[in-house]
Amino acid sequence: MKLSNTNAKILLVEANRIIEKYADSDATKIVEKKDFNFMCYPPNCGFSDAEKIELGKLDNNEALKSALRKLFANNSATVLFHLFNIIDETGDPQGENSAWTGVKMIDLEPNKDLEPAEDFLHDMFFDTYWDWREKRGEKGWKLDTYED
Repeated sequence: MKLSNTNAKILLVEANRIIEKYADSDATKIVEKKDFNFMCYPPNCGFSDAEKIELGKLDNNEALKSALRKLFANNSATVLFHLFNIIDETGDPQGENSAWTGVKMIDLEPNKDLEPAEDFLHDMFFDTYWDWREKRGEKGWKLDTYED
């Protein structure tokens, strides 16, 4: 059995949760805490001294923090969207991909009672943001501009 709709939706809602969590965490570290030693990518990561000085000049205000959250979340979502396109076989890896044969996501434990996912993951990904938004509850801020 291929990936079920249930597991696809759970996976994609979780992706949205993680995107928001780390967008908020990184924005908080930069704007409020002035902690610039949190980078984990690339593996030899870190800001240069000149970059830290410039980041340190940023004011601690909610509008800036909100803008950074949105930038970080957009970057993460774009990466995942393109990865899902590759998994869905609607895109191919760039560069040396002559050996690429594709990959498949399947339910680890098939359950004949679950409906197979009808849509591509990349198509479902952005729609599940609203599912996550509903589950997350009120935090006093949000990534989107939709007024409830």
